[in-house]
This record gives sequence, structure tokens and C-alpha cells, in this order.
Amino acid sequence: MTSVGRPFYVYLAQDTHDTLEVGEKMGFGGMVFPNIEADVTWEVTKPSGDLVVVNGRSSRLGIVRGQRLIPLDEPGLYRIRGTVHYGEYHGSVPGNYDGTFWHCAVEPNREILIDTDLAATQTIDENGLRIPISWPDDLNDVRVHYGVIMPGRILDQGDVAPRGGSWEYPFYPKNLAAQHPNLDVRNFATGEWELADTLIFQFFLEGTRGDQKMYDSLRLVLRDNRLYNFEKLLAHRGSE
Repeated sequence: MTSVGRPFYVYLAQDTHDTLEVGEKMGFGGMVFPNIEADVTWEVTKPSGDLVVVNGRSSRLGIVRGQRLIPLDEPGLYRIRGTVHYGEYHGSVPGNYDGTFWHCAVEPNREILIDTDLAATQTIDENGLRIPISWPDDLNDVRVHYGVIMPGRILDQGDVAPRGGSWEYPFYPKNLAAQHPNLDVRNFATGEWELADTLIFQFFLEGTRGDQKMYDSLRLVLRDNRLYNFEKLLAHRGSE
């Protein structure tokens, strides 16, 4: 398989860019392709900078589970580099150059900081959509981390330090499909434009209020051509 311009002879498919809560434990697992017995390593850099290494070995079916759990004892961004080794061949999570991704941790009773004015459900056409994100004006040093994934692959990730209390993520499916050909944007029977995959949009905010660090996250899900804002869906359900 070719990903981001380089060949992968073995690679690791797994969930990335999740939000967990402080007090939980982080575990790792996934599938190695092709289905072989291979060594897998996850190098986890905690928000404090401490490095924790988790190892695993896949079965002959390609299934791998990490041999230890990591207690989440601090909020923030946990940077992870997942790699797989089989003899002289090595690979990582498809979608970026070195297999690096992140999970994040927030306090269980955190203040809700990230908001979006998107409706509970939003239809997306072939022109795509700019996803608006906003936060309170009294937050300083704001940095927004974003990750866009489909099952087994990272489509986009990065971070920005926007000025003001808002920012927009530009989601243009055709551009992503040009970089990741397995993202379906066309009906193969008719040739017409059509979204068919499930995509996850994960946003993580870190900032300061006075001398206190603040964290929050927002998760949106795209299924076919409908984008779901679960925070608003749950709020609507609770008001009924």
C-alpha cells in the first residue's frame, strides 16, 4: 500500500484521536496488515513530557493488543507513535509519515468550552463545509488540535493557534480523496458525487484562564453525507 507518498509493506490499523477522561486507563490494540505475527510498539509522550512505551505482538490473524494500560493521571494531549516491525519491514498507522497521532484527556466534570453553531445534523454536498469552532473570549494562549479519521486511517491532523475566539476547519472531501484514494466520494454505479464512508472529526482545545490551564474537546461524526453534532443532539433530547 502507498500512503503519503511512501510504500507500506506492513501497517497498523487502529483507532486514533479519542477523548478520554482523567482517571481512566488508556489501552492500545488494532490489526496488522497483512495478517502476520509482528512486533508492535506504541511510544506515548504524556502532557508532562514523560515517555511510556507499550509493546505488543500480533497473532497470526493480525490482531494485536498492548501488554499494559497507561493510567491517565493528567489532562492534556497524549502524543503517540505506533510502529509495526516484521523482519526488515516496518510500517505505521496509514495517513501520515511516521505513525504519530494523539489521544486527549479531559477532566470528568470539565467546563464546556468548545462550541459550534452547526445544527444537530448537517447535510454536506460536493462543495464541502467549513466547520466553525468557538470558545469563550476570556481564554488566552488557545491552541486547537484537530484530527480527521476514517476506520484504520488518518486523513488529516494538525494544530493551530488562532487569534480571537473562533476558527474554522475547512473540510473539502474531494481534496482529501485526492490524497487518500480509498475515501469514497463517488457512486461507482452512476459516476455521481456521493459520500459513503464514516468519518470522525476530533477537536481538542487547550488554553489558559488566568494561571489555570483549561481543556475541552468536541467530536463530530460524518456518516454518508450527514454530519452529526452529538452535543446538540443530546441537548435537544434532554429538553424533550
